[in-house]
Amino acid sequence: VFVGWSGLLLFPTAYLALGGWLTGTTFATSWYTHGIASSYLEGC
Repeated sequence: VFVGWSGLLLFPTAYLALGGWLTGTTFATSWYTHGIASSYLEGC
């Protein structure tokens, strides 16, 4: 199977983009949840 240089360059780029997206999503979710928990605890 011949992928070519474009495929070899595209694979790591897509891999890094996916990893960065997952990391950013996880960080945003944890930060958002932490904000809700903090405001809820302060509300009590």
